[in-house]
Amino acid sequence: MSRPLTLAVVNAKGGVGKTTTAVAFAELLAEDGPAALVDLDPQGSATRYHAAATRAGTPMAAELVSNLDPMPNTARVIDTPPGRLDLIRQAIAAADLVVVPTTPRTDDLDRAAVTVADALATGTPALAVLTFTTRGYASESAAREVLDALDVLTFDASIPRREAIGWAWGEPMSRALLDPWRSALGEALDLLDELNTEGANR
Repeated sequence: MSRPLTLAVVNAKGGVGKTTTAVAFAELLAEDGPAALVDLDPQGSATRYHAAATRAGTPMAAELVSNLDPMPNTARVIDTPPGRLDLIRQAIAAADLVVVPTTPRTDDLDRAAVTVADALATGTPALAVLTFTTRGYASESAAREVLDALDVLTFDASIPRREAIGWAWGEPMSRALLDPWRSALGEALDLLDELNTEGANR
């Protein structure tokens, strides 16, 4: 992309892994240059994660901010609250791509589909990413079938349910723990490159 990437991690439903996903994306983007973790959630989950990492002596590479003011030359990942449509819409409007985490649960999949549709209605591309998946269980493939039937584009990468991810709160996640998000970020960049190429050729 010709300018730094802005990702919005959005789902109107809580408990689907938004903050962990936002933290992981921000740390991955910080590997390649200045990056910011934008906490728009009044509950401050991303802020608490950032503060816990600092207290532990292992501060995050991504800068923490709490607003959508322009940040030239800085990649941004926006963590959003559940249920606050005003803040969610602001994040979507600021984003190049909306990432919608969802568990394989039927009610979460339905909410994710609505969130993706809301983002697409504004002209912002959006994809779902499955979280809390368990290797070898049929729930992930079934969830993908549901999302496909709902015309929701979904990352090939999924985020597994791992105890180590929960224990990493406030600490840097190892390369192995970040790998699922690294794969998803690669897919996001590929999609945006494809969309930009299509736009340039029109």
